[in-house]
Amino acid sequence: GNFPSDLYVAQGFRDLMDDGYELKIVAPEEVMDAINMDVAITMLTEVDYKTARRHDMKAVTEKAHSVGALTIWDLAHSAGAIPVDIVDVGADFALGCTYKYLNGGPGAPAFLYVRPELQDKVAPPLAGWWGHADPFAFDLTYTPASGIIRNQCGTQPIISLAALDAALDVWDDADMGVVRDKSKALCQLFIDLVEERCSAHGLELA
Repeated sequence: GNFPSDLYVAQGFRDLMDDGYELKIVAPEEVMDAINMDVAITMLTEVDYKTARRHDMKAVTEKAHSVGALTIWDLAHSAGAIPVDIVDVGADFALGCTYKYLNGGPGAPAFLYVRPELQDKVAPPLAGWWGHADPFAFDLTYTPASGIIRNQCGTQPIISLAALDAALDVWDDADMGVVRDKSKALCQLFIDLVEERCSAHGLELA
């Protein structure tokens, strides 16, 4: 249920901490059963990049919280494609990219969500200048800014941000429910046409 590069990051953190942490990978259909009192963090890609299988964010998050675990959601294949309400589902952390369905284009910046109650409790793994409480003081000791800003690192990519700002304007008037309905209709059309025109050639959808 994870994009491979997410697992690479998790593996890197596990190796750096060297404190008995285990990274457990399970099949998508086994996720709910795998969340137990031994789990500290449940990390999942909401929509599978290969199969388009979609996890129930609310159910998974509730299960994780019931055993005291936090959730990290990768929305790279969700944001801009399907309705996503990370506040409603109670997600602890969410992240994703803007160059795909949000139309930011090559080099567009990523995004990060941290549940408000956790923002001042999170120690950013990469402490950077723009995450400092007073960056222009040029203090030699890092003091994290309050809130989500502490997770910034270096100078922002201004040109990419400007392009993304324009790209996001299209979503101001977009109804994601309508977008999702259109997406499902197009998928069904594709399935119907494959079955209608390709079955005679031995091709079938699995």
